[in-house]
Amino acid sequence: MIDIEGFDDVVRHSWAIGVESNNSWVRFKKKLQFLKSNIQVKNSSSRIRCRSKRKMLQDSLESIDARIIEGDGSASLRELRVMTLKELNELDHLSNVDLAQKAKVKWGIEGGENSGHFHVVVNRKRHQLAIRGIFIDGVWVDDPGRSPFSREEIKRVVWDCGSSKAPGLDGFSFGFIKRYWDLHEDDVVDFVLHFYHHSSIPKGSNASFFTVIPKIWSLVKLK
Repeated sequence: MIDIEGFDDVVRHSWAIGVESNNSWVRFKKKLQFLKSNIQVKNSSSRIRCRSKRKMLQDSLESIDARIIEGDGSASLRELRVMTLKELNELDHLSNVDLAQKAKVKWGIEGGENSGHFHVVVNRKRHQLAIRGIFIDGVWVDDPGRSPFSREEIKRVVWDCGSSKAPGLDGFSFGFIKRYWDLHEDDVVDFVLHFYHHSSIPKGSNASFFTVIPKIWSLVKLK
């Protein structure tokens, strides 16, 4: 629902709230939680308006078609029909995007059940997929913690990810992060650097919020 009218205002207003915490993870999490709550309210009212508008447009289209069948083929009426169909298609597009996001979240929750077999497979491969070092600017580093991430590196990683991919079940896709990068760049950078310096997840944060999942054998680059 990122394209609905007024969405930008909701995001920017929500992100401007003050969060009192010295922990960048806690600040980032609370801002996302507050934003998500406001987006849910916005989406709920938007869906009601969309349903009402769609009913009105559908009735208008049926009326236009009835007049055309009766012989009224004026240019203005045909133009009105085209405009009505265009508005209906735009509403259907917004609805399809909303349904696609809901399906993605539903699959994330229910698709990969925490079965015993799943855990056996993961534990067996844990040693094989362990990251023992990486190449940084052509130099092998077996203790990557000595090379902090730069602001440019963090942004590049975000932009390398598909816009429709979501980092978690919170529903905030990389497309969302890219679109509002100017708004929350500092929060994202502080969030990443906090984990780099402390190597720990604050109490109360979801441990799955930040997960490194190697998808290839012999991983030597963070990409």
